[in-house]
Amino acid sequence: MTHLHIPANRPLTEINPADRRAAPTSQRVGVLISQDVEGGPEQHVELIQCCHCQRIWPFVRGSGNVRGWCGQCGKLTCGSNECDVCVPARQLLDNMAAGMDYHAARKHRPITARVEAAPPRQSPGGVILGRS
Repeated sequence: MTHLHIPANRPLTEINPADRRAAPTSQRVGVLISQDVEGGPEQHVELIQCCHCQRIWPFVRGSGNVRGWCGQCGKLTCGSNECDVCVPARQLLDNMAAGMDYHAARKHRPITARVEAAPPRQSPGGVILGRS
């Protein structure tokens, strides 16, 4: 397990365990364990990951930071303008592998549809005929 030391100019407050459990389990990626340089109690903060850009941040419920929610993915986003368009990280990599530059790939999500019916029939003159 990695131990990180946070400088004293950015104090972390002890997070209530009930707040830590509020992080969605599908997006938890780890726990930040820190302790002041001068000593003091060890602090644990859960880390969460954006479903679009994979950015990682400490999850603190009710912190006042503006985050987003993707209705298509059903997960939290980091709140940046780039993450307003629903392009999951895997789709971003597929777009870039297809030859798109990063900025175009960041906004491109292919449209997929399913057609259950057979295509309409056409007469020799090009007139579309109804079903028989």
